[in-house]
Amino acid sequence: SSGLSMRQLAGHVAGAGLVVAAATLLVGEFVTPFTEDAAKSMRLKATSSIVAREFRSGFWVKEDRRFVNIQDVTADTALLNLRIYEFDAAYRLASISRAGRGTYEGGNRWALTDVEVTKFDGDKAVLERHPVSSWTSVLTPDILSVLKIVPERMSVLNLRAYIEHLRENRQKTVRYEIALWQKALYPVAAIVMMVLAIPFAIQSQRTSATGANSN
Repeated sequence: SSGLSMRQLAGHVAGAGLVVAAATLLVGEFVTPFTEDAAKSMRLKATSSIVAREFRSGFWVKEDRRFVNIQDVTADTALLNLRIYEFDAAYRLASISRAGRGTYEGGNRWALTDVEVTKFDGDKAVLERHPVSSWTSVLTPDILSVLKIVPERMSVLNLRAYIEHLRENRQKTVRYEIALWQKALYPVAAIVMMVLAIPFAIQSQRTSATGANSN
């Protein structure tokens, strides 16, 4: 730093910080989401034989002859806006169950509330409504935690798209908005922290007089 003004030194440090910020942004946008998705698939295969995919319409899970659509999963692993499509042995649609919320009770059992069940028998369809119903599934909170990627590990583009999806469905977006701003401001914070370290780096730390000799 000898011979450099504070402005010149800050410029050099900010340039190095810009490289670090760019590398961090690239890793967060392209590497982390890809590796997280791969790790999620590996954990899911090791946990259960069910097949799952995530789309804008929510989570889609296949188990035996049932397809389950979960609109969202809360932080306490409760299911919101659940739909269960069940098929018979001939792969004909046998019933469609809709539930506003599902809460895990243990032993692979879920308590569903605000349930509507449409049963198909030939050309007939029968609608049943139940305030509370029980549902047995291989899905557990552990599997759901594998299915759901935490916002901090999503890319900025995916976060923006998911926030818009939640807003369209009038759901809470606070956690995802915080994660979005954190990812957007982190590169700037890296540059600022490096510039703020300059005064500490150029402080004189003399412990003896000039010209002192050591024996």
